[in-house]
Amino acid sequence: MIELLDGFWLYLNNSRIEQAKNVYSLKASPYDVPTEAYSTNAAHYHSVCRFIEQLISNYISPHYITKAPDEVELCRRNILALLSQKKKQYSSYSSDKHKNDYKSLNENQFRDFVSVFPVPTNPTKDGLGKVSNSVYRQYRDHILLRFLSSYGLRIGEALLLRGSSFKPNFSETKFFMMVTNLEDNVDPRSKKPSIKTASSHRELEISQQDYMIVKGFMSQVKLISQHDFLFTSSSTNASPLSYQGARKIIIDASNRMKKLFPHHFDITKSDHLQTISPHMLRHTWAYFQLEHIFRRYTADFIKAGAVDPKGIMKSAIDHLRSLGGWSARSQMPAYYGKRFIAKRANELSMSKFKEDAFKHFNIELPIFLRNIDESSIDK
Repeated sequence: MIELLDGFWLYLNNSRIEQAKNVYSLKASPYDVPTEAYSTNAAHYHSVCRFIEQLISNYISPHYITKAPDEVELCRRNILALLSQKKKQYSSYSSDKHKNDYKSLNENQFRDFVSVFPVPTNPTKDGLGKVSNSVYRQYRDHILLRFLSSYGLRIGEALLLRGSSFKPNFSETKFFMMVTNLEDNVDPRSKKPSIKTASSHRELEISQQDYMIVKGFMSQVKLISQHDFLFTSSSTNASPLSYQGARKIIIDASNRMKKLFPHHFDITKSDHLQTISPHMLRHTWAYFQLEHIFRRYTADFIKAGAVDPKGIMKSAIDHLRSLGGWSARSQMPAYYGKRFIAKRANELSMSKFKEDAFKHFNIELPIFLRNIDESSIDK
């Protein structure tokens, strides 16, 4: 199937017309096809690649192949490596390759996204104390959203969480979440999540409300599961949730939001969304978190009589690096710092129009420029 991907790419870029055997109508360069068409075809191509990747992860396993587990795992890795090469082969043709990489939600977008994860306040339970599968999924999905966007967890880190990952201090006045690899390495998933770097192992303080929500939900998990993982399927055996399953929860919610709040996806707006991915929630957390840390550090520096903007930002970035589990070499915390500074610079720049020197540009708009209809601009 992977060997047919090159032919599939040619098929897409030849207006989906099947050529005679051994005869291809090759395009000389990407400029021979409209940029928008190439971008669309690249999206179709990578969708097929993701589908093949899911088939590999699900079916290249000891459950379906009667060989030694080590041989099956080696075979799976080799096939995934080959597929990875094919995925990269045409990725440069996507015009949106980097457009959405580090995008985050603004406050209104985040508020509306949270609203598509409702949870019932008083769900009914059966004789054993279990809630229905739909209610179970609602709470699971809501908790996943909370931890991705409130604490900046990577999706793989969230999938490693167990009931035992959450602990109070002795006085039970503070509550902590341990983000680390499994101590016993017992994980039935074929594609096992793991911590990204040594710096990603961390102990994060969480709110009492989040701690209580997790403990309450884990009581439901224990009724249907033989393991201690926080995020599971809602099926009878409640297997640990896979990466694809967790990602689908966020992508499906993104599609629901697009129907309920289409204005957030309006391409005529500078801060429009294309889609919401799990990692975008981490970017959202990082940016909001940096703003919060910067304000707190600014107040502390002023109180101490040592106001140095560069020192404040450096301290805030180091704090963010620790919370987010980035290595000392990672440039991501500094990226959020630059973005925050750029936002403040724009705000300061716009404030100049309130000053006397720039008030000369404040004129009354002529009638033909008021409430202008964009569709009539050419006219």
